[in-house]
Amino acid sequence: NIDPLTGENKIYIPFEQAYAPEWKVYVEETLPRYKGSKDFVSKLVSEKIREFVEHFSYLFAKGSDAPVRINLINTGDCREIVQGIIRYYVRALNASEQIIPIRVTMYSERRMDNAFERMSQIEDVGELASVLGLEIRVDEMRAEEVIDLYRKKVHFFKKDLEEFDYAHITFMELDDNHQAINTQMKDIPTGVVMNGLSSGVPSTRLGDSYRTGFGTKYVDVDSVLIDLAAKYNALNAAMNGGSYRRGSCEALKMNSQKEHMLDKVYDAGNWVTFINPKVDLSYFKSDPDARDLLIIHYTDQFNQTSSGYDAITVTKKSKQYQDAVSRYLLKNGVEDAQSHARRIINMFNALNGDWLVRMLSYKSQFPIEKLSILSAVKLAVKRYAADGVIWVPISLEEIFRVSGAAGLSSKESVFSARNLGFDGMTSDDLLLVGIKNAEPVQVTFYPIEVKIGQVETVSLEKGLRQVLKTREIFDEILGNGICKDKDIRTRLYRNFFMQQVIVNAGKLLLYEVGDGRQGWDLITDSELRRMLLSEEYEVVESLIPEMGKAGLFAFKDGSVKEKEYRVKDVLFVEKPRREGINLLARSFDEIDTVQWNLVEEVQNLGEIADGDDGEDQLCPDVRKDP
Repeated sequence: NIDPLTGENKIYIPFEQAYAPEWKVYVEETLPRYKGSKDFVSKLVSEKIREFVEHFSYLFAKGSDAPVRINLINTGDCREIVQGIIRYYVRALNASEQIIPIRVTMYSERRMDNAFERMSQIEDVGELASVLGLEIRVDEMRAEEVIDLYRKKVHFFKKDLEEFDYAHITFMELDDNHQAINTQMKDIPTGVVMNGLSSGVPSTRLGDSYRTGFGTKYVDVDSVLIDLAAKYNALNAAMNGGSYRRGSCEALKMNSQKEHMLDKVYDAGNWVTFINPKVDLSYFKSDPDARDLLIIHYTDQFNQTSSGYDAITVTKKSKQYQDAVSRYLLKNGVEDAQSHARRIINMFNALNGDWLVRMLSYKSQFPIEKLSILSAVKLAVKRYAADGVIWVPISLEEIFRVSGAAGLSSKESVFSARNLGFDGMTSDDLLLVGIKNAEPVQVTFYPIEVKIGQVETVSLEKGLRQVLKTREIFDEILGNGICKDKDIRTRLYRNFFMQQVIVNAGKLLLYEVGDGRQGWDLITDSELRRMLLSEEYEVVESLIPEMGKAGLFAFKDGSVKEKEYRVKDVLFVEKPRREGINLLARSFDEIDTVQWNLVEEVQNLGEIADGDDGEDQLCPDVRKDP
């Protein structure tokens, strides 16, 4: 909200702009022009079109001239949507790919100027690019030719918000027509991290509605800065004629009428992408009227705060994803594959929703590789459980996607894979973040490389180098010890990963990945969360010294004996290939906890003989490959 000294009874929201990057510009929340106005939207639109075309390529066979059908609901003047379509075409032209027509239907409750109409009204291409912020760089084509191609391929229609035409992708903004209400700050999780160095405005479910505002839950309220911010927000809440109440703030409540419209939106489209939704994943997962609704992708808010999601994509056409997972289960002899498939889809959503989306279009090793990473998560979290230690699995690939999702190039983003040091021979599979809830709180970072299939010794040795290099990078960028004596870059890196830990723990709980004994609830809803956000912890080399510095898990073709060794500070685990899938159909109780006295130390992988006879070291009751 704007400075209460203005005395205006209006709600203001920050508006992203490029002409004064060091200043925050606020606009009235009710102005339709600024709906959907976020820098990341153009990239989101471009990526969603590209992903849909890739995953459902049979719909757009060459010569068919079938268009990608897009619906827009409450997306403001659509400036960023047009930018995204141009961005998609520029990429396709530079890659010499097929240029697919696009049919756009805009649904709005009120009449307004929009970017699609400006594309046909402004003749001068230079002026058009300047007014709409278009980036048009195509090899061997002039900007005028690209705009002519756009005008030939893109067809735009406007309709009232009543019935919706079928669409392949619907882009919708949920948070219009909010109601401003008074709320207790202590009921809203804080968006403040690092004692106020960075902050955002989170949303939370209170009762039957979602509210967005300043929160003090999980923050040190005795801080001078937080105390001032709390009093300032309480003063702002009293500006509308009410009495001043310490601890009260003005929050935005999502209009419940919007929820009644969603069923029509789901039925009319394949993918529905909510832009800046101001709700969390549980909003869609807990909807009793949308039992078949599947969350297939989401993009986290990557401003190093706990402010929620940039976008969430859902679909009611969920059977195709369940069938894709079931096929791999059936090939491995898993019974009741459909029921297991739903739980595995939940694991995908908890760890890396992008993998699930790509399951439909990849016919090679990709699906097997990603399923094996999920199996490695299940194995690692249960087998290496220890008293007082909480393991939170994170997809390293998701971390790198997260770091660039705000639209920054690898050179611009502080958290890009390149700037983090993950360039070259590193692992992008799995990161276990271990947290010991003690005095002081201790945190460790444990990368795991996962292999499946025809895994030869050369491949294992490469994996060994990759995972050790990855651990070396974590040691370098995060350091050991407490936070207060570290430089600002190290503290930002640590905070970035703590945010991911909290978000992932929440997703693991939401999707019921564990058996309730993993301790993830302590990270999401206890004093431990506040301590992680407030830098009240120390990074240590290890919480379980026997595990070494990193892990290498191999699900190998032809493996007959399960093995577990320590090689050069790396825990090496070998299991039959089928376990890379079948573990997903097994309960946590069926996975044994490690007996460290049986784990031998060797100097190199060559000392581990293939096909040894004798008892297995891992899970003696596990069925072997024939």
